[in-house]
Amino acid sequence: MLKYKSSTYNWIFDEDKCLFLRWGKTYKDDPTFSPIGPEVVSITISEPCLRKCQFCYRSAGDHGNIMSLSTFKQILEKLPSNVTEISFGVGSLKYVINDIETMFKLCREHNITPNITLNPEDAYEYADKLSLCGGVAISCYDPELVLKACEKLRVKMVSTHIILAEEFRPLKEKLYTLLKMNKSKNLKQITFLTLKPFGSGYKCKALSKEESIEWIMEATKLGVAIGGDSCNAILFEELFKTPQFIQRCSAGCFHCNIDVHGDFHTCSFSKDENLNVLQCKDFVKDIWNHSYIIEKRNKSISNEGRCMLL
Repeated sequence: MLKYKSSTYNWIFDEDKCLFLRWGKTYKDDPTFSPIGPEVVSITISEPCLRKCQFCYRSAGDHGNIMSLSTFKQILEKLPSNVTEISFGVGSLKYVINDIETMFKLCREHNITPNITLNPEDAYEYADKLSLCGGVAISCYDPELVLKACEKLRVKMVSTHIILAEEFRPLKEKLYTLLKMNKSKNLKQITFLTLKPFGSGYKCKALSKEESIEWIMEATKLGVAIGGDSCNAILFEELFKTPQFIQRCSAGCFHCNIDVHGDFHTCSFSKDENLNVLQCKDFVKDIWNHSYIIEKRNKSISNEGRCMLL
């Protein structure tokens, strides 16, 4: 178990129980940001992807850049000790397959839990390469293959992503049918993602609020946990009346994104920071507490964690 304590900002992280708790001066206080750097960092290590999915906010294809192992090592050394998790973003895993296990091992050596999001083909083919992960999230583009991959994976948390979009309806129906037939014992969670109207995603149509609720509530009867991205936080708060367990947008407050070039972004859809992790001397001073990041953070806090981009 990892922990950090101070007079106004505290947390404990128990990976075995998939539990992270944060509080302020008292247990009733909820800090609005971390003063000592992010708790979770999303790092994109490869951009090329062979699927070319219609929902992709990156419009990914068989092109793009790949992060070298050397670059990843440099970034890892720059990150503050407050980081408990690194979420790896990949297009197709084959482009980094020779380095991915080393990256996971380096995370573990720094007391950081590696997690990864990938497509079902890669989850199935490379399941043996992912054993050092705390969690694996599989995009639900092929429900049958998702569940087959779940049975091969040997990690604490296996989840699948469903996008709340009309075009995703047949995939959702297929997954729910398979789960009702008890086709998987290893899938732990369904995570509902907001449709991101960027890249190819702008061509798709988001579900109505009413149908989104129907999908979510139907999933509660399937014997798996449910979750959502922070873009869905307010909807989940309305549904379950438990805001203390739901994290609104934490971009630039508790979470950040680093792309294949080492460029820092408060979130995946924010591209105007012009700050590079590889070039900084002190991550917290030069980037996390840079005047422009503080300005963006304060706007997010004053907006009560509601997304300002979607």
